[in-house]
Amino acid sequence: MLFNSAPFLFAFLPITFSIFFLLGANNCQTLAVAWLATASLVFYGWDNPLRLISIIGFSITFNFVIGWMLVRRPSRTLLAIGIVGDLLLLGYFKYVGRAIESSRTDFTDRPTAENAGDLVNDLIGQFERGEIDAVDVVYAKFNSALSTPPTTLRVLPVTPPEKKSGDSEGLRHDYLLFPSAEAILAQLLPLYVRNSIYRALVETAAAEQGARRTAMKNATDNAGDIINVLRRTYNRARQAQITQEIAEIVGGAAALQG
Repeated sequence: MLFNSAPFLFAFLPITFSIFFLLGANNCQTLAVAWLATASLVFYGWDNPLRLISIIGFSITFNFVIGWMLVRRPSRTLLAIGIVGDLLLLGYFKYVGRAIESSRTDFTDRPTAENAGDLVNDLIGQFERGEIDAVDVVYAKFNSALSTPPTTLRVLPVTPPEKKSGDSEGLRHDYLLFPSAEAILAQLLPLYVRNSIYRALVETAAAEQGARRTAMKNATDNAGDIINVLRRTYNRARQAQITQEIAEIVGGAAALQG
């Protein structure tokens, strides 16, 4: 559960603050603070409850030391260090060192539809079982060899395309489908998701090759420019040396004649 996730924004956060303000309105300040602390621990230990042991150990120890030092010598700098330290600790335990569910390193620079199917089959199963809420693919969108911006594409849940403003609201065609529309979608939607993953893989591979080609072309052009500069410098030095030798020969001949 992250700060920008739907369960946090529309369920966890409203419930937490509602109970907190309700307890505060009834002069139960101690219970309100305890509830807020408990909700914070639940949030940060949502993915891995064992992480709470480290959070409680480091956080309580750190805050105890900071509080003890503030009692002995109050200081705004020390208070700021305590606040920043708490934020860093919570951020570290929440976002750093998150376990990777799975990884694949056997794909080449020529991905296939079977590779995309291997990636998406497990994700579709987890989505149908409700284990995950959505699947977003981050890839390099290939616009051209010079433009490959990072792009995020949501493949699950599948959403219909947005209706354009110029689309007519008139009569609609009534089609007879066999098998039923549900059966057709049950076959087409997994293929659509797989093809979306396949497209992301192909565009990422193409973007990598385009970036390599652009880098090598730039390196070749720069090397050519350096060679041209060195060649001109060498020719100028050689011409200057030849001119000096001719001048010395002419000067020597003139001295002998004189």
